[in-house]
Amino acid sequence: MDRLCLILILLILFLDIRCIDPIEIEVSRDFKNSLFIESKLLVSDTSIVRLRVTPVFDFTANSVKQINLRDAWLESENGDHYQIPEIEPGLHVGIIHSSTSEIVINRELSYKVGIETFDGRRLSSKLEPILSTPEIGEVTFKVINKVVPVESRVERVDTLKFFQFLLSTNLQPIDGSSNSDLKWDFEQIIKVSNSLGKVQWHRKNVFNLFFTPQISLLDGSAFATNAEVSDYAIFDTRVDSRFAEGFNLIVYQEAISKNTFKFYSQINQSVSRTGGIFDPPAGNAFSNFQDENGLMEGVLGIFYASERSSKVICISGESAGSPTPINMLSQEQRFYYDQYLQTAPLASEPDNWVNCN
Repeated sequence: MDRLCLILILLILFLDIRCIDPIEIEVSRDFKNSLFIESKLLVSDTSIVRLRVTPVFDFTANSVKQINLRDAWLESENGDHYQIPEIEPGLHVGIIHSSTSEIVINRELSYKVGIETFDGRRLSSKLEPILSTPEIGEVTFKVINKVVPVESRVERVDTLKFFQFLLSTNLQPIDGSSNSDLKWDFEQIIKVSNSLGKVQWHRKNVFNLFFTPQISLLDGSAFATNAEVSDYAIFDTRVDSRFAEGFNLIVYQEAISKNTFKFYSQINQSVSRTGGIFDPPAGNAFSNFQDENGLMEGVLGIFYASERSSKVICISGESAGSPTPINMLSQEQRFYYDQYLQTAPLASEPDNWVNCN
């Protein structure tokens, strides 16, 4: 243990640092070389494998940099190999078509991912089976009031309107296995007219813990066998000008293993810590990554494989109280929406776009 020390790991990289708390885990004392990896294989007729690598947070600007990798790959238990393309430094995404890709995803096999860094480290996850996911049910929404802190103003809060999204689903997958533990990811698409009146669509992915203060989870073992859950709150978002011309929320439902549920639950516990005496104790975060020698030192991360079920819900400007369109806001007011508008709009209307009628 003399080679190890407790460090504070901040995993929510893009949120305001005042709003987050640390996770305490044991890693190598040379934590500047430690990595955080988040990866998943989402299986359907066209499967997706995503892998993101960042440095462990060390309270410097290096913490928000992505890691350049020499290689990143997906591998089956039979040794079939697929190189995951790099989208940007530290982010690799592969689209695997059932008939044209160099690897065929077999639901009966287990899979793992691996990486090689430019300093020669080779790290891989443990083999994970592909879990069957229950079909997602109805998604609805309602308006709620939330008390939130006012940015840049100490000890002041405001009451704002939020849309709360609610989901109903069966917990037992089609294959008849026991209740699933579930995780939800979200994608937001907004319709915006630019200053010339041209309609554009902007996409905001909320696919992983870097973009959301709480990961939406459900413990299937807490419910009776073959139970259904109704009106389960999965996501809140502020009512504002994003909804003026049309807003789609795509809800992705994924089955996860007990260990994956444990990993994200630990993240949630850390985010919700207040420093009070009733907080759960900080502990070692679960990780299913290791180096070539089977050691888990210097790496924290998760990989899982799951089928995916999705649902699209549309919210009209009228449902949001007819807010002012973004292109009619002042430059100062538009600052809040820069996270959506700073990237290039989609080339055309998305295939899965739903118009609100």
